[in-house]
Amino acid sequence: MANRNTNNNRSNRPTTNPEENKNELDTTNEAPTPESEVPTNEPPTDVKDEAEAPEEDAPPIVDEGKNETEAVLDEIKSGISDVAQDDIVMDTKLQKQSIKPDELIPCRSMVRGGFNWRCAKSGISYRWNGMGHVEYIQYDDVYQMFTNAKHYLTKPFIIVEDKRVVSNFKLLDVYKNIASVNRLEKAVNNVGAMREICKLALQVNMRDLITERLSQMRSDGLLNNIDVITTAEEILKCEIIKK
Repeated sequence: MANRNTNNNRSNRPTTNPEENKNELDTTNEAPTPESEVPTNEPPTDVKDEAEAPEEDAPPIVDEGKNETEAVLDEIKSGISDVAQDDIVMDTKLQKQSIKPDELIPCRSMVRGGFNWRCAKSGISYRWNGMGHVEYIQYDDVYQMFTNAKHYLTKPFIIVEDKRVVSNFKLLDVYKNIASVNRLEKAVNNVGAMREICKLALQVNMRDLITERLSQMRSDGLLNNIDVITTAEEILKCEIIKK
């Protein structure tokens, strides 16, 4: 069993309520605050068929050499860090050479505000406090998420920061799209490029992240083309130039 930090938001106690055995977001008992607010992008609710999939142990992972996956993950983390809350600690521990079912995998939030996810198989609850926050999930629990609530990883709500897991779950293409959305600097004076980035951002659940980055670029004087700004506002349904 790998070492892991005690987390007040995790619970290994069994539950007698069948409804609690479903993987789900749980934000109903928390009032929104600047540190923990309800995400603006609600997860799909039609995951009944996925939730009923049989529980299986996670398959073993073969460690591959350094490849493009690491570069893609670094680019995604850089984009998130630009707008992440100041009080979020970007933890970099638990670097492993191999993965066992109970070892911990760093997973970074991609959404604004806090949210919870509970693994039905292990009974452990995990909590992300805001965009950029890293929570460590047992590898077998990540596999259960991939099996029963795949949209968390493919929409995505979280980024798995372990290249072996990315390879095993075939998430690289999803992450490449996310990384390309982060390249806003190349579109500050190109309406067509900004249009494509904004459309892709909606597909990969990055509306909040891109909106905040564009607003920050506007404040920093890096985004001044009115046609580009108007295009982004129309597609993202947001307000970059404060009225």
